[in-house]
Amino acid sequence: MRNVLILGGSYFIGRRITEQCLKEGWAVTLLNRGSRPWTGDPITQLICDRDDAAAMKQALKGKAFEAVIDVSGLNRKQIEIVCGSLDCPVPHWVFISSSAVYDVDRCALPIAETEPLGENPYWGQYGTDKIAAEAALISSCTKRGTALTILRPPYMYGEYNYVQRESFIFHHLTQNQPILIPASDNRIQFCYTGDLASVITTLLALPAQGIEIYNVGDKQGVSFSEWIQHCANVCGIQANIIPVHDAKWKAKDYFPFRDYDNVLDVSKIHQIVMEDTLFETGLAKAYQWYCENQHEILFKPKLTANEKQILSELGVK
Repeated sequence: MRNVLILGGSYFIGRRITEQCLKEGWAVTLLNRGSRPWTGDPITQLICDRDDAAAMKQALKGKAFEAVIDVSGLNRKQIEIVCGSLDCPVPHWVFISSSAVYDVDRCALPIAETEPLGENPYWGQYGTDKIAAEAALISSCTKRGTALTILRPPYMYGEYNYVQRESFIFHHLTQNQPILIPASDNRIQFCYTGDLASVITTLLALPAQGIEIYNVGDKQGVSFSEWIQHCANVCGIQANIIPVHDAKWKAKDYFPFRDYDNVLDVSKIHQIVMEDTLFETGLAKAYQWYCENQHEILFKPKLTANEKQILSELGVK
């Protein structure tokens, strides 16, 4: 039985990873703030703020793990704290990074792992903080002789997603509301949470050494309008898509994605894990979860107000 520490683990991506580790029969310890108590198969839960160095040292004192899966790490400080809090060596570390680390203005599409990192104008500090977190982990793991796997997904989707993404579209479809999209109709890429979880447990089951970096996600991207059509298909509802041409409105003012082509080269990881969940299969599971939990998803009032203003300017009632 593999003994695994998951930083995060009870929310969206982390919850699905936790479920997959339990399915594999592994012993799981979650470390998080406890804002969403774990409900499910037995685990050990450590309630701690990972930004509190003293509390982290106390929470992890004397504990040993065969692997660490860091879902919640956002910046260099958080990485340095957790690395300094573990007394025992960890054979394998997995870090969930992001496609936001790529300097898209200097990258060829689809973006390979070897493309340059740098400030992504669409993600700002989130991306640069993830770059710093990666660098801190690479430094620490190299010094300790720990195998490190860095995963860079694009947009995640699936059950437990409280973020306004697919739920935003499901809401509009079921309420018979028009859906505004940027006129660019750019291409984006997705990774189903169940696929990411399977990638992680597969990689942890293999012999590992040194540093490995993988883009993870579906083999192909989809345009904004194609993605909405997939959502409409699983709902069984026709979508009313309206492109927005007025440059005064930024995509994030009315749409749940940033307006640029975000498509990764995922050929490296697909040499190890061949299959993806079919897009509409994953979306159907996400839609079922949405129908059962939509009361917990909070929609941003400003975004709703912007939609009404744009529709009014377009003469749409």
